[in-house]
Amino acid sequence: MSKRKANDGSHSTALSDTKKKKCSLNFKPEWLRESVETELPTSSRKQVTKLGDIFTYRETSDEVICTICQEARASGAFTTGKRWDDWKIDYLKRHINQKIHLDSVSKLRCQKSGGLQRLLTENA
Repeated sequence: MSKRKANDGSHSTALSDTKKKKCSLNFKPEWLRESVETELPTSSRKQVTKLGDIFTYRETSDEVICTICQEARASGAFTTGKRWDDWKIDYLKRHINQKIHLDSVSKLRCQKSGGLQRLLTENA
């Protein structure tokens, strides 16, 4: 970065303020109705599904749970309930692309197809 840009903090601050994503102090249930394209345990191809098919929101504890990660018994906050002080829908969208979630999808897909047992009987 040039010295002029480094010293001119007003320009960079104004630019970052305009690009800042909107946050919400509360989770918005309508976010669960938003469609996304992602991998699911039921198919090896990406499918369009609603975030509500992947996540559950607990109003009583103000937490979001990824039902796929929970079913796969993955470690992490999305398995037991994830909370934020400022909510963004992007947090949910980012999670479905994280390694822990994709590994959970693969694990459940393998379990539903018979997984290891099927491989052992095919090779016998």
